[in-house]
Amino acid sequence: MGALGSTRGLVRRRAEGKPGEQPYSQLLVPRQSVQHVLRSCHGGATGRHFGIQRTLDQVKQHFYWLTWKEDTIRFCKRCEPCNEYHRVKLRRSGPLQPVIAGAPFERWYIDLTGLHPLSKQGHTYILTCVNDFTKWAKASSLRSKEAEPIVKVLV
Repeated sequence: MGALGSTRGLVRRRAEGKPGEQPYSQLLVPRQSVQHVLRSCHGGATGRHFGIQRTLDQVKQHFYWLTWKEDTIRFCKRCEPCNEYHRVKLRRSGPLQPVIAGAPFERWYIDLTGLHPLSKQGHTYILTCVNDFTKWAKASSLRSKEAEPIVKVLV
């Protein structure tokens, strides 16, 4: 993990895994680099903001400092993007009912995902359309998520 840039001149320690697991090497992190390491492990290269347990696993696998566990839990609990995306318990709902399409192209399932890494053509979004009856699928890359390019793909 390149969370600290160059690891030259830094010290590693050998950590024992659970019984049956291979020992692994942890980088000893100076106190001034802890926040940088936590941002890298929690946000990852994709900015996915892993939960507390996955962030703890990432830190434990690669890094060590005396208060790593407490610092990691505190960092995750104070993460603004994670706190803005409040996961609430879903209300109970009735049993699911099957949705039946009677003819080809009668019902479509459409999904727009992004931002993805920039393509050579400058596209960062993917529009996926699936026909319910025939299961025919089409994926199109888009430069923006504006209505006009989406409508052009759909028409």
